[in-house]
Amino acid sequence: FFWHMRGEDAGKIRIYKRTSFLDGGTKLLDTIQASESEGIWQRKSIDLYQDGANDDFEIVLEGTIGSLMKGDIAIDDITFSYQCQKAESQILPGENVPTPNPNPCNATHQFECGDDTCYSEDQLCNFVSDCSTGADEESCSSSCDFETGGQCHWIQNMEDTADWQVVDGSIGQGKDHTFGNSSGHFLLVLSHGGTQTGKVALLQSTLFSSSGPQCKIEFYYLMTSSSSKPNQLSVFVKDASSSDTIFHTQKDTDVWMLGSADVLNHKSFEIFIQASLGDSLSSIKVDDISFSNCDS
Repeated sequence: FFWHMRGEDAGKIRIYKRTSFLDGGTKLLDTIQASESEGIWQRKSIDLYQDGANDDFEIVLEGTIGSLMKGDIAIDDITFSYQCQKAESQILPGENVPTPNPNPCNATHQFECGDDTCYSEDQLCNFVSDCSTGADEESCSSSCDFETGGQCHWIQNMEDTADWQVVDGSIGQGKDHTFGNSSGHFLLVLSHGGTQTGKVALLQSTLFSSSGPQCKIEFYYLMTSSSSKPNQLSVFVKDASSSDTIFHTQKDTDVWMLGSADVLNHKSFEIFIQASLGDSLSSIKVDDISFSNCDS
């Protein structure tokens, strides 16, 4: 996850691992002190199995500030690596659990649409709105122009070495593709004067259950560098058995260029957009990601 603290009264963030609500069931994994803050968003990665225990668990984040109210603590973009799996039981030992309302979807191991109907796991993130409420697709990576303040459920991969940022033209030194002006937003990764040269930023989709045989992803990109070492922009599709590169370029551009790639028919897969920075004057921008003909 990413964290940010500022102000003289900002205290600390504690990260706990809870395996039960009984005595001794909660253990402190790490503490972030306000003195560690660099005044920017900073990334924190924690090994959740550092205690060697394999019990079901939940994570507790605790923020502490002083009494003078002159400090702020913020967290964002919490993600778990693929090794973390949802527990079959959502109840820990000693937990006081209220009696749930009857849910007809539970009996068939399905999920609620919110309109008294259910959808199956195979209908989750399959590019088809099986629920009239859209609940089966609302938490899935989708077409995105980055103008709503978020990333449309595209995730910053925690195992890369650089970070995509959603910026406007005033920060990203140019115009976006959507509106063609400096107030529009897009994704950006920079070499920061050489501090991130050769590093990789990886944008990851949610897990899609399926796609149709004509499924295609399109996006616009703009890359700049000096001649010493080119940038590289790649898109690949990964499922349980393979990882296929469906788009790759290392050509600098003066204007926004259309990138297009065939996703085709897949089951239980993710899409990755990978930017590899070249030299100390490198930047890679991406905007207006869209899917077409992906319903199966």
